Amino acid sequence: MNSPSTVSPIYTPIRSERIAKIRASAETIGAHIHILPRIKVMQGLSWKESLEMQGFRTPIHQSIRNSMVADLYPPVLDLVEERDIILLGPNKPLSWEEAIAWGDSINLEGTKPREVFASVEQNPNLNVGLFNRKQVYVVATTSTDTQQVCCVWIGNKYNMPCLFETMFFGRHLSRYTFREPAPEPVQ
Repeated sequence: MNSPSTVSPIYTPIRSERIAKIRASAETIGAHIHILPRIKVMQGLSWKESLEMQGFRTPIHQSIRNSMVADLYPPVLDLVEERDIILLGPNKPLSWEEAIAWGDSINLEGTKPREVFASVEQNPNLNVGLFNRKQVYVVATTSTDTQQVCCVWIGNKYNMPCLFETMFFGRHLSRYTFREPAPEPVQ
């Protein structure tokens, strides 16, 4: 396994005023948010290593293992980013497109699969601990060229990275992930 060694020099927590604005905006679309603080994202892991993180069970036949998907998300050598991840949890059905539009309206960036994988690896019981559900999908908010999205299905016994078409999402079981834009470098 690669061992990323370069930690992104800047960790900037989301300010409480900003969280309040994001929370208020989520309520206008019938949703709520949760913040997963200080998620360490190992951007240098190969795609295969990302799919085999601790606690993940990814069957060999899963389309997410396809090399074409892996090519869309190449590793960034020796980089570990630390960031807060925002989970958008709908209180009513909310499609992937509606979630993306909401994120854009509040100036949030979409997440990539490694951010979702790290969020679940570091919080493996989100379904029970945070959502009080037997299962939940934690969904990346960037899509492949074919309108498919990477997510992690969290179940009772194991967590499984998956690839589904965007139209699959929109149930109460979907939790969409976002992040704040990276701060501008100080010059």
